Amino acid sequence: MKDIKLLAILLCLTIKVYSQSSGIVFRNFDNWEAVIKTANIEKKPVFVDFYTTWCAPCKMMERDVFTDREVALFFNTNFICIKVQMDRNRNDNSHIKNWYKEIHPLEIEYNINGYPTYLYLSSEGKIVNRVSGYLNAKDLIKTGSEALQPGFKYIDKSKKYYNLLLNANGNELEIIKSVNKLVFDDDNFFDEKSTLIDTLNKYAFDFLKKNPSTILSNKEAIKLVGRNIISVEDSLFKVIYANQKEIDRLIGIENFSRLIIDRSIRKKYFTNTHNNLDSIAILIQDKYGIGYATSAIELQKVLLSYSPKSSETFINEYLNISEKYGVFYSQLILQELKLFSLSGQDDLQKLSCLAIDLFCERYLFPLSSDEKQLKRGINLLQPVVEDAFLKNFWWLSDCAETFAHLHYAVGNRSLAIEYQKKALEFSKLRKDPIELIEFYKNGLHEMLTATFSWPIRRKQ
Repeated sequence: MKDIKLLAILLCLTIKVYSQSSGIVFRNFDNWEAVIKTANIEKKPVFVDFYTTWCAPCKMMERDVFTDREVALFFNTNFICIKVQMDRNRNDNSHIKNWYKEIHPLEIEYNINGYPTYLYLSSEGKIVNRVSGYLNAKDLIKTGSEALQPGFKYIDKSKKYYNLLLNANGNELEIIKSVNKLVFDDDNFFDEKSTLIDTLNKYAFDFLKKNPSTILSNKEAIKLVGRNIISVEDSLFKVIYANQKEIDRLIGIENFSRLIIDRSIRKKYFTNTHNNLDSIAILIQDKYGIGYATSAIELQKVLLSYSPKSSETFINEYLNISEKYGVFYSQLILQELKLFSLSGQDDLQKLSCLAIDLFCERYLFPLSSDEKQLKRGINLLQPVVEDAFLKNFWWLSDCAETFAHLHYAVGNRSLAIEYQKKALEFSKLRKDPIELIEFYKNGLHEMLTATFSWPIRRKQ
């Protein structure tokens, strides 16, 4: 009898050890109701993996994290674990097909719009914690531990915005204001922020295309339009073109409307680099005047001058057009060269500042030996640095370091050291990764000891 009991105990232990070594045990249920019913009976919280078959991070989690021994032990001990496939495929088995009817209700109830999304639910089905995207084993266990803490309270930062969309009629201006606020607020990060901005931006932009005169009296509406590229046939374009001074005055930025118009013209007339510039200039001039024809051709010449192997002409042309038309054109050039991106999630002013920093750091500083060009870069970057310090932008350290590099290159060693110190201080304040802090620290040490060097192609 004792031998039988011992054998049974050993068998149970073997099964338990095997379950942990093989990963999280995701249980099968016929439907969502059965999940919640079981959670109530077992008095146990639920861990749900919402995934799709095409999602790369989902596959990485399945392969590398769910199979981790510590992860398996933690989740198998503390949660009822289930997986819900959110897409449909021809080869789906009968169990997955049986869950098709559950997908849409779960999407609505729990606002599932990105993958992977992980929900921690109470035994009553209420959200206790939520996280999305790839997490390593340590971070996944941390989110689960938070969900088990009695005093832990999950705050759904996206809920109020989705409520706005549910009651969108009459709240369009509030939606425009909300999406702008989300884009500007770098410190307010949460898992669904990127998807939420896309959703809000699309709704707000569609509203403005149907009600273009809104931009003549609403500064937030103009900001939103600035983040989206519009067609010359669009009703918004026509309103902007006819009211340029009023729009610039309302938003308080010179040439803001001109940038939007130039972008739209380029989208229409410059389909490839082999366009005949003279004939295009005539077409643009006939429709929009000589000013826009000139800037369009000048922009195209800058783009055509770009070559990874030959930088002198490109640097000069870039500086010329940025000084002539304003800093917004800095990001337009890099964007067209596919060296920079523009989307409804990007603030145009921040993009322009980042583009100037990128140009000075990657092209001007390491590739130019012309002191006049370097000093022009300092003048171009100075207001960007001042604005970054004023508003504590997250790229302040990088921007200050670029500024330090330019000053060092023209012989202003004391100013270079001053701004390298500021780059290091802000990096520490932001609690950047130790590798980045060490990078700024090493740069400062080299400047202080006059051993600073960089990959630069100087004229002999």
